[in-house]
Amino acid sequence: AHYDVLAQVGVPLVVVNGPHDDLDATFVSTDVERAIDLSLAHLRALGHRYIGLAIGDEPTWPVNRKVEAFRARQVALGVKTPEIAYTTSSSAGGFEAAVELIRRRVTAIICGSDAMAAGAIDGAHSLGASVPGDVSVIGHDDVNWADLTAPPLTTVRQNVPHMAQSAVRALLSAGEGSRRPRRTELLVRPQLIVRGTTTAAPRTATDRTHGQSPRPGPTR
Repeated sequence: AHYDVLAQVGVPLVVVNGPHDDLDATFVSTDVERAIDLSLAHLRALGHRYIGLAIGDEPTWPVNRKVEAFRARQVALGVKTPEIAYTTSSSAGGFEAAVELIRRRVTAIICGSDAMAAGAIDGAHSLGASVPGDVSVIGHDDVNWADLTAPPLTTVRQNVPHMAQSAVRALLSAGEGSRRPRRTELLVRPQLIVRGTTTAAPRTATDRTHGQSPRPGPTR
């Protein structure tokens, strides 16, 4: 509601990573659908067919859009029930989600954030699974410590400098005399950064097909 008030009085308004159909503003967002596509394409090229999504349970635009994109892409590939674990968008949440997903026998996990991915690595280790030998992990954001995890984190990089420049440019171009805001949306393409947490799917996973008995899970 407070965004609506700003828009109605003609204040130039830019929203980052949060488009809303009923709000007249400029929206600058990461192309989340492409982020999911990049992650899935990378994992499937490595032979992974049993892929889970670890995502926060917050009702935000990035969370909702990632879930929608992941579910749609998996269903299109013939996965009847996409594996999704909802938890908090934190390292602890990633730990919890990884344990849940690995027990469902996934061989790869796409995480909603790098913090979740770091927790997912620890969660895999707690079950005696190696990363990436038993389970591959992909994060999202490419924060400044992403290459310091053990192993270094494969992640989807948001182009934050470009998004920030676009947001400021949109505000400045609106000018003080702009009294009629119009809804516009700019999608910024992310980039997949491949490091050490993804590798080829375990042979026992690539040999089986949907509907067969799952492979034994990792044990300590």
